[in-house]
Amino acid sequence: MFADVQVHTIFWNEREFSTVLNFSRAGGFRYGMGTFAIQCVDREYNLWLAMLPSTSLSEVQVRWQVDGGDIQAESWEIAHVYEVGSGFDATPPNPAALYRQLQGGEQFTIEVPQLNVGPAHFDLEAMWSTPVLENFDRCEDSEHEPIEFERPEYEPVFDLEGQHGEAIEYSAVEVRNGSVVTTVGQAPVYDGIPFQFEIGCNTSGAVTALLMFPADWEISGTGAVEVSLSVDDTSQATEQWHGLTLADGFQLRSESSFALVQALARSQTLVVSVPELEIWNARFDLPPIFSTPVQQNLNHCGY
Repeated sequence: MFADVQVHTIFWNEREFSTVLNFSRAGGFRYGMGTFAIQCVDREYNLWLAMLPSTSLSEVQVRWQVDGGDIQAESWEIAHVYEVGSGFDATPPNPAALYRQLQGGEQFTIEVPQLNVGPAHFDLEAMWSTPVLENFDRCEDSEHEPIEFERPEYEPVFDLEGQHGEAIEYSAVEVRNGSVVTTVGQAPVYDGIPFQFEIGCNTSGAVTALLMFPADWEISGTGAVEVSLSVDDTSQATEQWHGLTLADGFQLRSESSFALVQALARSQTLVVSVPELEIWNARFDLPPIFSTPVQQNLNHCGY
């Protein structure tokens, strides 16, 4: 299963990016899952609250608290970061000052009343035990040589396929360039169109979330199709999924696959509607999807 705190360290073009992501279930976020991130880049702090719902506002009033301390209220700037699949972010006016107030804390509580988000509770203790904590504590220190987080080497399983229960099919196949393509698909509890919800890890090492339809289902075009999602019976999020015709069928692909799969891995049910295809309230049972023999491939996808 995906960890609730994730650490990423990247050295790219002689620049060091250290990032720690903390996940929390709370109302109002896309897919019911909020993300609080701390990042050090070029001796500067970046902090943000991700997975906010769509908004036309350029800034929002945020209320936050560390442990049982005083509740702080301030304006955070809104940014649209659709390209990384996390919707809208909110960033504090002084990231370095906020980081210093978080240091040593056990819990960070935050809410955005204007967007009906939260309160969300993030576990700070887990963040302070990350192996590159010094990169954050000494982010602004020009004498500090950043620590590179060395993720344990993982050899993906492959040449593996089968069924998990009655509704789930999984596979891990090695392709010509030596990479492994991993997929896990589940048919919905739904009396209607035969299709699957599929998560996977592709040849580029990217997480994918797809709706897969058989070849005999007539779907025209390859444009965007409106898909509505409800995770654990939260309010529905409506978004555009990209359609693509394949030799053996048709797929709809989420542009927010990484964020969606992160949320689903911590949830129980997914309900999908695709009005254009007359699919209404198709329900998927999530825990079995994340407990197949190829799950470790998905856990390490993209790292």
